[in-house]
Amino acid sequence: MVVVAAHTPFYYYGPAQENGPDHSLLSGEEVRVMRKEIGYSYVTLNDGQRGYVANEALKPAPVRPSEPAPIRKRKPVTSPSPSFRY
Repeated sequence: MVVVAAHTPFYYYGPAQENGPDHSLLSGEEVRVMRKEIGYSYVTLNDGQRGYVANEALKPAPVRPSEPAPIRKRKPVTSPSPSFRY
């Protein structure tokens, strides 16, 4: 998911904290949703911090094209030459 609202409040312990948000997230910041709840989602930031963000401040992140796997050249399979003994 990606944050769509500028200066989105981020709460370590939940939106009902007495002291308000711990800090804010900027628009475009990617988060990983761990658990979606009513009104807020419990997320993990790229730096490992975990906390709560309002659901309406999130949208699905754009799909990135995956990098193609490196092409490995295989050595040709050579069968052993038959040896004839007379």
